[in-house]
Amino acid sequence: MSADNVEDQVARPGEATTTVEPFRWQLDPAALR
Repeated sequence: MSADNVEDQVARPGEATTTVEPFRWQLDPAALR
């Protein structure tokens, strides 16, 4: 993750959720089940 990505998430919380979503289920596959 780059610094620009983090700033973008802070600037746009709505899009941040969508952007982080893939990382969430990649880090925790059990969340998909």
